Amino acid sequence: MLSHCFNGYWYQHKAAGNTQEGIQKYFEALKIDPHYAPAYYNLGVVYSEIMQYDMALTFYEKAASERPMYAEAYCNMGVLAVSPNFEIAKNNMAIALTDLGTKVKLEGDINRGVAFYKKALYYNWHYADAILLCQSKPNFSQSLNNLGVVYTVQGKMDAAASMIEKAIIANPTYAEAYNNLGVLYRDAGDIALAINAYEQCLKIDPDSRNAGQADAKTIRFREKVLKKGGIWKDIYGTDEKKVADMVREDQVDILVELTGHTANNKLGMMACRPAPVQVTWIGYPNTTGLPTIDYRITDSLADPPETKQKHVEELVRLPDCFLCYTPSPEAGPVCQTPALSNGFITFGSFNNLAKITPKVLKVWARILCSIPNSRLVNSMIQNSELSTSFHWSGTFDCQKKDEYVKLALKLASDISALQNLRMSLRELMSKSPLCDGAKFILGLESTYRHIWRRYCKGDVPSLKRMELLQQPVSNGDPSSTNSEPTRVINSSEGSPGSVKANGFNLMQPSKPNIHGCEENGH
Repeated sequence: MLSHCFNGYWYQHKAAGNTQEGIQKYFEALKIDPHYAPAYYNLGVVYSEIMQYDMALTFYEKAASERPMYAEAYCNMGVLAVSPNFEIAKNNMAIALTDLGTKVKLEGDINRGVAFYKKALYYNWHYADAILLCQSKPNFSQSLNNLGVVYTVQGKMDAAASMIEKAIIANPTYAEAYNNLGVLYRDAGDIALAINAYEQCLKIDPDSRNAGQADAKTIRFREKVLKKGGIWKDIYGTDEKKVADMVREDQVDILVELTGHTANNKLGMMACRPAPVQVTWIGYPNTTGLPTIDYRITDSLADPPETKQKHVEELVRLPDCFLCYTPSPEAGPVCQTPALSNGFITFGSFNNLAKITPKVLKVWARILCSIPNSRLVNSMIQNSELSTSFHWSGTFDCQKKDEYVKLALKLASDISALQNLRMSLRELMSKSPLCDGAKFILGLESTYRHIWRRYCKGDVPSLKRMELLQQPVSNGDPSSTNSEPTRVINSSEGSPGSVKANGFNLMQPSKPNIHGCEENGH
């Protein structure tokens, strides 16, 4: 009751513009109970709002020391990443957590002490005291491996490799660490070292489910393809030029790549132009920058007709949505929004940590500071139920930042409306075009038919583009070739163009497969 009472006083003083009087109320609460963690926490919130980050960190640390499992305090320490003094704050946090770990360890709770040391390493993995203290426990290698995973998702590959290698030195029989090292080598393009790491993993744990094996979804998809009489070729780890030769040998008419500029892509194969029509789709919602790719499949929401975004591919928009989703039959029932039972709002992000830039953190901090006692959970850090989620938050402009913040505050300020939205959202989604697989396939097949007809008439966007690239450079805007008109699948046919080149190597292209056009109907 004391917390609610002084929270009420603070909001009254804040609304009246009397910040200092509100702060004083929390100090009065601490006079009554010097160990009252929520008062320290709320002081941290207040000082964060008035941008006194050092003071805020001090009170968050005090809240955590009075209540060691105070998740909100630790969460808001993370929000302080927007502070210019964050490096100092992180180091202070590492020192405080190490001291706290030593205190509880001396009291006899060794496991809890080590847990604090590990938290200290999270804030400053160079902190020698915490490293030495963690080394007294056999599971120190697990901490190093976990740090390696964090650095991996942040894109800090050298630091990730260093941590995982140290984990293996600390525990040479750590199968999971070898697997993670294999992933790093694989993503760096060193297949030989990746295979060696996977083999070490399997030597230690022959039943390892992760070491370079196909996931369950890939296995199911492969089985369906083979069952229908299709051909499945595993090209993982195969040289891209060899993959291009395989595509030519198989006489693929329309080659569709699904990764774009993401891990383990085969864009080098697409650069060889092994197929007469080449398409990029679904894996990367932006241009590949490869002039050998004819089309990028998208929709009017992802790429509005008036977009000024540069792209080398010709955009082809599907009627409703550029992707489709089949809900998992194993999904559990919809539960009420956690805010009803928690008493606070939880925001969540499903993004890779590497996408969470300082600009994004500043926007999130605006939201969190505007909603008292709210928290932010990133699914890459911990697995927790999320009440509200925001996607595609890697980039902002000024207007969209304000709209984003306004929407978040609107949703968070009306718990009843949030509950109603949560309970109805799954049904709304299941009835939307996003989950209408049959209709989606008709649109996709129509798109393939459309671009194949264009090819049969000699209309090949990438080859026209290659012809332009071979012409002398004009004095005009060199990027003008990247903003060519986009095309909707029902638009009128363009004028046929001559087919003179087959990618960068200027090979004589195969003539349009007129027989194939007739065989496929129409």
